[in-house]
Amino acid sequence: MEEGARGGEYARHRAGLALADAPDLGDPAALLLALIAPRALYVASADEDLWSDPRGEFLSQVHASPVYALFGEPAMAADEMPPLDRPLVAGRRAYHVRSGGHNLTPYDWDRFADFADRIWRK
Repeated sequence: MEEGARGGEYARHRAGLALADAPDLGDPAALLLALIAPRALYVASADEDLWSDPRGEFLSQVHASPVYALFGEPAMAADEMPPLDRPLVAGRRAYHVRSGGHNLTPYDWDRFADFADRIWRK
């Protein structure tokens, strides 16, 4: 029993070291978006939505660009954040930030439908 206890302590200690030594993988949201590649992806935000972070949501798209590039998709640059109510489309990805609060509005649905038409009617 004593040997097993020591073995367990050693395993927990090694696991702690492994986590402490792990590289910083960056923004978890960007990692999640990158897992969607090469599928089409649309992220939408609202400027008065206190439950979201439009700039951070956009940057997650930007930071997922290297994975999309593996599939020949164009990058999004951090300085390309579109103005209000003007979607940015880059290959099979799109982003917009609209005026208003936390909700899905007819404006959002129209942009999603426009994007779907663009992707699926090729």
